[in-house]
Order: sequence, then C-alpha cells, then structure tokens
Amino acid sequence: MSFFDVVSNLSEKTNKDKSEDNKKKFQKAESMAFTTISSNMKDIILSDAKKGFKTANVYTWDFVADKDAPETIGKSKFNGVWIKDLFDKGNLYKLLSDFLNDGNSSSNTFRLFIRKYVNKHTSKTSYNLIVTWKPLDK
Repeated sequence: MSFFDVVSNLSEKTNKDKSEDNKKKFQKAESMAFTTISSNMKDIILSDAKKGFKTANVYTWDFVADKDAPETIGKSKFNGVWIKDLFDKGNLYKLLSDFLNDGNSSSNTFRLFIRKYVNKHTSKTSYNLIVTWKPLDK
C-alpha cells in the first residue's frame, strides 16, 4: 500500500468518526433540550388555558453573541449545540409535537412555532416557543 493510500484511508476514517461523533452529540443535545422543555410544558399550557388564553409561551431563550458565554448552557445551547439548530435541522419540533398530541385523534391539534422578539429599548433578541390550540379557521 502506498503512502498516498495510507493517508487517504486515514483521512476517510477520521471523517467518518467525526461525522458519527457529531451525530451522537446532536442526538444527545436534542434529548437534553426535549427533557428541559417538556418537563413543565403541559403545566404552562394548562395554566394559560385556565386564564382563557389559546396560546402559551412554553420556553424562552436569548440570542447570545458570545458563543462561549456560560449563560448559554442549558438554555440557548445543549451539549454544545444551539437550540435554534435543534429546531431547524433536527427533530425537536416533531418530538415536542408528538409529545403534546399523543392520544389526540381530533383534527384540532397543538401547533408549535417560534417567535423572534427584539426588545426596542435594549435591542436584546430573544426567541419564544409558542404552543397554540386555537382551531384553524377554514
């Protein structure tokens, strides 16, 4: 085997290992975020429904410019993965939606969406995970 083949094989193996490690890291982050968000989500929804609302803000996180800031851990970032990436590139929407709609057979289901909020006084950006149970108008 030539030196070129040795280097090429080593590079391919390293890339496969990195890809597998990233996949495991992402799955663990998704699991951590799901556990954190879903832990009191139903209580928040019940509380807001008792107040007469048809939507509930079940989770809020801030945009943080400093990616290594300690306040991001467990709020905006899980296992080194940004929560927005878990929603955009992962299955977090589906996991939370399935959790809420488990056993629901009607056409009116819980729907989730993210709302970006910018405070005009401080210019601070935050995101809210909103759940709505208002029936869709047809």
